[in-house]
Amino acid sequence: MSIGFDQLAKGLAGGVSRRQVLKLIGGTMGGSFLATTTGFDTALAAPSSCAVFCGKTSFISGPAHASCLQACNECGGDITRICQGPTGSVCCAPGTSCCFGPTGAFCCPSGTICAGNGTCLKPRSFCVPTCGTDTCASGSGTSCNTTCAGATVGCSCVSTIEGSACVQEVCTFVTCATSADCGAGAVCFTQGCCGP
Repeated sequence: MSIGFDQLAKGLAGGVSRRQVLKLIGGTMGGSFLATTTGFDTALAAPSSCAVFCGKTSFISGPAHASCLQACNECGGDITRICQGPTGSVCCAPGTSCCFGPTGAFCCPSGTICAGNGTCLKPRSFCVPTCGTDTCASGSGTSCNTTCAGATVGCSCVSTIEGSACVQEVCTFVTCATSADCGAGAVCFTQGCCGP
């Protein structure tokens, strides 16, 4: 129950008991407290993924922090697509990859990898031995560190000329055009894990 000052003054002038006065004051103070704490739970809500990822640190502050937040917002909060460089951040489209060059961070088109000199190159295909009977998990995607379906140690699910395969994490540097060039127990992979 909440009352105004005028009501309290009238009540006191009309000969109210101490108990009633304390009740009126308590109701007023309680109402005031509730009014000031409305929305308090909203203020304590968890920070956004962008705020956490781009949080100010000794490495991210000022313009770099603002650039990171802008890139994160452009990515719709998907922090896996943010490419951070020393001079700023960009949002990479799905399927592209992060790269750094003399002008800062940028995104390499799909099907290319970032070379050491900050350019995007189509990776060469190399023969790599498979991991026995282990396969790629359905819908898992491919990369140099994607675990195979059987989680065989030292194996990754990578892209090949023909699709994908679970391969040993070794670089033979034996170039190929198709998996037939590699012989039994090996495939021609295109992920770029061994470099351009």
